[in-house]
Amino acid sequence: MFRVRATQLIEMRKSSTDEKPGKTDASCTFTPSEKEGLIVTRVDRETTENFWITMHVRLHSPLASDDGQTVVGYYRVIGMASSIGSLRDGIEAEAADGTIDWKETTWQRREPDEVAEGIAPFVRLGESIWYRSGKMFYPESQS
Repeated sequence: MFRVRATQLIEMRKSSTDEKPGKTDASCTFTPSEKEGLIVTRVDRETTENFWITMHVRLHSPLASDDGQTVVGYYRVIGMASSIGSLRDGIEAEAADGTIDWKETTWQRREPDEVAEGIAPFVRLGESIWYRSGKMFYPESQS
C-alpha cells in the first residue's frame, strides 16, 4: 500500500444543504491488486476555502529605494484559494525574496466577491491566487 498526493484540485458535488459548491485537495491511498493493478482504497479530502492574507515579509537582503533609504521588508495582500492545511505553504511560496514574519501576517476567510469595490476588477476567479497586491515596502527605521 502507498499514498499519492493529487496535484490537481478535484471538483466535488456537494449536497443541496451546502451553501456553495467547492473544490477539494485530495490525497489517495492505493493498494496493489493482482486482477486490477492498483485500486484506490481511501481518499482523504481537505476542503478548499478562500482566504484574504496580509503577509509581512522581511527581505533576505536589504534594497536601496529610489529616495535613498534602505528597505528591509514589505507588506502584501493576497487572495488565495487553499485548504487550511496547505495555507502556510502557499503563503511561503509567495515570499521567495524574504522570510515571512508570522507574528505580523494575518489571514481570514473571505470570498472573492466580498472584496472592496476598487479591488474587484483585479480579482482573477478560478486561480489559486485570485488577488495579489503590489509590495508595500518599508525602510529600516520602521522595522
